[in-house]
Amino acid sequence: GAASAAEAAAHSAVTGAGFSMADGRQTLRVHLCAPLPCALRCGCWHTIAVRLTNEMGLFDAEAFAAAASGRVRLDAVALSSEAGPLRLTLRQAADPAPPPDAAPASLPTHPGDGASGGVLLQLHRGRATAEVRLELREERESSSGCCSCARRGQHAAGRPQPEHAAEQCAAALAVLRATVEATVGDGARAGSAPACGSAGAGAGAGRRGAADATRRRAAPPPAMPPLGALSLPLPLLGRSAGGGAEGGSAGGGSVGGGGDAADEPAADIALRDALRPSLRRDGSPLHESVQGFRLLPPPGCATSPLPLLLAESAGICGRVWDSGVALCDWLGEGGLAIGDGDLVLEVGSGVGVGGIAAASVGARVLLTDLPEALPALRVNATANAHRCAHPPAVAPLEWGCDDASLLARLEQARSH
Repeated sequence: GAASAAEAAAHSAVTGAGFSMADGRQTLRVHLCAPLPCALRCGCWHTIAVRLTNEMGLFDAEAFAAAASGRVRLDAVALSSEAGPLRLTLRQAADPAPPPDAAPASLPTHPGDGASGGVLLQLHRGRATAEVRLELREERESSSGCCSCARRGQHAAGRPQPEHAAEQCAAALAVLRATVEATVGDGARAGSAPACGSAGAGAGAGRRGAADATRRRAAPPPAMPPLGALSLPLPLLGRSAGGGAEGGSAGGGSVGGGGDAADEPAADIALRDALRPSLRRDGSPLHESVQGFRLLPPPGCATSPLPLLLAESAGICGRVWDSGVALCDWLGEGGLAIGDGDLVLEVGSGVGVGGIAAASVGARVLLTDLPEALPALRVNATANAHRCAHPPAVAPLEWGCDDASLLARLEQARSH
């Protein structure tokens, strides 16, 4: 039953030597669990599951007690401003489930709230499953029954012209975003960081300040807030004037009309601007090189407060590890004085957490790794270029084996 499942999960986080691999100081991630809907259709209910894990995919409800019964905010963002803002409606069963002999009860629905139109999923032991319905916040259905690209003179059933392929793809897509609602104490970490480049403790001068600094060094660092998740782009299907699903090409139909872009949160607009350049013009899907996206708080000195957008892929090189999260946090605390235009060469970049964090505070960065890591790394460089004064560049490098190759990359970084 539930007790044996919980016991098995607890044992899975313990090594043979008795050490726990789940610690309350680790950074959690929220995951949009597979299988996700193959498309998002306005007016229809979709089953969505989320869960929390540490960097190794483990979760212990006792070690992460505060987060285990928290809430996850889920919202949807259209990748075309023509679709307008989207709103979700939620219905979620009680968890734990009622006994089998209990009388059936209808599930209450909860419309999305706030500027994002998102809904809140209640976690139970770090997991939640719910049904959500997607709809236009200010629905203006097309009388033609065609997608927005057709209104520009292109029929959805036809092959788009090359110069409009990315625009059509974006018009027919949306992403799901999951973030953990902040709890009391989450803001203490962000507010305690010194200004960029500062090595002092501010007001804690003198002996009292030195003692405070000693205690801070001795105490374990507080856990970072859980990292959010973003799905791969999903086909966004609207409704025709007759109420049926819109027809379309293999990429799905799109939602016609919509709200005013001025009503959208700045984070949604920035997200759309970040993802659209990565939608390939030849129509090949992004999932060939990316499994999903991770949302990481930016360094404290970054020019934009919006999260870093990091694509994750299969393998060790395709993950956002806690070491990268700590490096990003260290840069924000002034651990390395980086001035505007300073040169940074990152070797073994992985998904590029450290290099992109450095670029977001003004550095000129060259991200390098083995060839198999470059597809997702290029997606990340492109997705975060808008927030960097000097967009990061990407190049292959097998460091440690060929000094000539390293010197060549250093020269490339200087000329970038």
